[in-house]
Amino acid sequence: MASLIVPIAGDSNSINGESLSATPDDVTNSSVLMLNIATVGGTPATRLAKETDLEGGTYGQGSGSGGVFAASTFALCKALLAAGLMPSGYDNVILVPTAWAGTAFLNYWATTGNRYALDGGGGRTHGFYDCVNAALGLSTGNRIWFFDWGHGMNDGGQTQTQYQNNMLATWGEIRSTLSGGAAYAPILVTGGPPDRIDPDLGAQTNLSGVFAAQAAVESYLPNSYYVDPTGLHSYCNNRFVHFSAASHRGGVDNSSLTSARYANSSWLWDAGTAYLALNSGVDNNADYVIASDNWCYRCISNSTGNDPTTDGGVHWKKTDFQYGQTVSNPLSARKLAKARAFRYQMRAPW
Repeated sequence: MASLIVPIAGDSNSINGESLSATPDDVTNSSVLMLNIATVGGTPATRLAKETDLEGGTYGQGSGSGGVFAASTFALCKALLAAGLMPSGYDNVILVPTAWAGTAFLNYWATTGNRYALDGGGGRTHGFYDCVNAALGLSTGNRIWFFDWGHGMNDGGQTQTQYQNNMLATWGEIRSTLSGGAAYAPILVTGGPPDRIDPDLGAQTNLSGVFAAQAAVESYLPNSYYVDPTGLHSYCNNRFVHFSAASHRGGVDNSSLTSARYANSSWLWDAGTAYLALNSGVDNNADYVIASDNWCYRCISNSTGNDPTTDGGVHWKKTDFQYGQTVSNPLSARKLAKARAFRYQMRAPW
């Protein structure tokens, strides 16, 4: 029985979606499996894939609890099968979650340095190559369908050229090292969350080179496809560094609003709370709230008792983030559009 292998690689944005956003998609498909990472190094095993199982620990390679992992990849593969785009001669798809939260190219994904993400080490027993090779080794007919890459949020400060060179070196090595069609398998490259560089939200200013390199990837990395995240949002409580699950797979964004990002601030506006308009430079650490109109506001002047909806912009600035919004064109749909573009390439030369 031959399988198509889909490695999920990069940092936490390739796997992380807030679990309280939308409705977790746990509807299994008998043709979508996942590699049990805990069995790598022994006798590799698979199981039916569910989004809520693709978490850190036993089944995944991410970290952090409460997240729904590989949301857009899982939804994408189910959509590809439903659309009849699975190449003939293959019985199922095996997702291989190899992403590692918090990792940059330096000492993790780069071909130089410690190479922890690629080869293992630094707290991880098995690296990217071990996991993908384990999936390929389940059957002599297994082939890599495509790679799903989400990365870059930990590479702030890199110029566009530096990030491009890292992409070329790492993917050049991957293509020449792995078997199973890796030399020509397409690479989906998802851009970073726009909220992260929004001056009113994440406000990280040193990611411009990374974002530019991601957007230009089709011009310098052969057989790569850029997934444009424009208009999609992160979720509350993590400084806007991760896409929401709704942005991964569609539906209503119901991000948690009860966890405090700072000791003096919860997301739901409270008339008795003192909010601060701090700013440390790279990361805007002003307080944010969700007001009664469900919009997110950033504190621009220290405030107690000033309702953001009636403040008139004196203490609060309305952002473009709205709690409870419905996402109709999520990453999974945008990835599907790219996958349709390379559908014939996926069928050949097998």
